[in-house]
Amino acid sequence: MSINANTFEAVNGGQISTATFSSGQAGNITLNASDRILITGTDSTYTNRLAQFGEEIVGNQGAASGLFANSAPGSTGNGGNIFLQPRAIALGEQKAKEWESQKIHRDDSVAKGPLTDKRLDARIDAARKVAKQFKCELINEANNQACELQKQKPEDIKIARDIAEQHRQQAQTLQQHTLENLSGVEEQALSQLTEAQVKLTETADQSLQSTLQFLHQQETVQLQVLEGYGQRQILAIERDAQRAIAELQNGVSEIAT
Repeated sequence: MSINANTFEAVNGGQISTATFSSGQAGNITLNASDRILITGTDSTYTNRLAQFGEEIVGNQGAASGLFANSAPGSTGNGGNIFLQPRAIALGEQKAKEWESQKIHRDDSVAKGPLTDKRLDARIDAARKVAKQFKCELINEANNQACELQKQKPEDIKIARDIAEQHRQQAQTLQQHTLENLSGVEEQALSQLTEAQVKLTETADQSLQSTLQFLHQQETVQLQVLEGYGQRQILAIERDAQRAIAELQNGVSEIAT
């Protein structure tokens, strides 16, 4: 992977990374920045994201910003190389080449020989040494940061797992409260159903009693009506009988006379 830019910034957890997960080597990273390289800060959301989604989804190499060419756990391949070419290194090489172009390749001093070329060689050597030293310092710093990140990663994972466990316990607590609330609601519903059933039974009993009372009243009325009708029938029969007896008696009397 090669990156060419005037300015390169990786901040607040920004990362450029390559990795190997098997026997192959991780890819190399070459960064050519002509003006400035800025790598600083950490990702404040890293731990929570790691707890929520796990290592398989969150592929960051820790929370810090940086360049990484690592071997994944369980792989047998080597990590890649990181090549930095910031402005200081480029300027060092540029000045060295400028001074090389100024060499005259001949003696210009009776006592010391090629004095000009010796001075230029000293400047060339100094420019390249400074650039090389700067590059070495960058690489050392990058390696130190990588080591610190590797040391910090188990702690980050532990924190993420602790957060995940807290979330799990909170979910269990919420579930338990929900079940308890459901049980309370169920008991309340059963109680209301029982009350409704009792009220319905009472209402039905009252309705039955009212109906029976009404029927009894109707029966009494009907019996009274029937009794009155029977009495009238008896009286009518008695009158008819007396009339018939009187007619018989009258007939007998007439025959006798």
